[in-house]
Amino acid sequence: MKLKLFVFTTLLAFFFILKTTAQNSTAPADNDFIDINLKVTDGSQNQDFKISTESKHSLPNKTNIAFKIHLDYLSTEDTTSYLGIQYEIFERLVDGSVGGTLKGLTAPVLIPPVRKKKSRVENKDKSFPFSIIDTTQIAANMRYKIVMNIAKFDSQDDYEDHKNNNNNTNYEIISLISFDINTYTANAERDPFLVTISPNPVTDYITIQHTKTSIEKSLLPKVTLEVRIFNDKGVKVSEYSLTDTENAPYTLDISQLQKGVYHCQLSNGTETQVKTIVKQ
Repeated sequence: MKLKLFVFTTLLAFFFILKTTAQNSTAPADNDFIDINLKVTDGSQNQDFKISTESKHSLPNKTNIAFKIHLDYLSTEDTTSYLGIQYEIFERLVDGSVGGTLKGLTAPVLIPPVRKKKSRVENKDKSFPFSIIDTTQIAANMRYKIVMNIAKFDSQDDYEDHKNNNNNTNYEIISLISFDINTYTANAERDPFLVTISPNPVTDYITIQHTKTSIEKSLLPKVTLEVRIFNDKGVKVSEYSLTDTENAPYTLDISQLQKGVYHCQLSNGTETQVKTIVKQ
């Protein structure tokens, strides 16, 4: 009995250390996280796992590169899988080519075990979205390339073994993506189009907050926000034209949409942004 208690306490301590490393206390603002969607579907033999995100992201300087892993479980199997995230950061050169590696391919940051949610009412799991915050310093007005993949462990024992800092544990790479990050000077006067969407993931309603700067207030006293929502196949499923009311947030009812990943194209007449949301 004492041995079991010791083993359990040790595993709990290692998980706490890992969790603290992955979800660093120097967290960026919520809208500075890069949203990564982890989709689980039924395959011909086993479950299929796929990660996806937008091809380009913008981040202010003087922040950490940070990711939020959103779970989109569409499989009918009630099973548990053990996954980790690996990533590599490169600097983009002026001609667009890839320069030196800023951060090499790391051992997987273990995300919480991926399992099917029994029901929306019974679900108490707050593990997702799961945050990964990197300590790499990024400069202003630079471009970076991120290569990211999923590492899948064969069993819970392998997962726990790797959690205990055994980097020789075997795992399989099952999905890979690459995307760019553009950094900019964090100055509201030079960035007149500031928009956020929350919550994400979402169930029925999303709130769109469009913050006008002093430039907009003088040149665009009334701003109409055009919102177009596309599914993950690029098909437009909804379209809205929202009238600005002095920085008040817009609330949209998207309860009619099916569960999945959607891309919101937002335009204020001069600039356009695309935000990814996960409908649960």
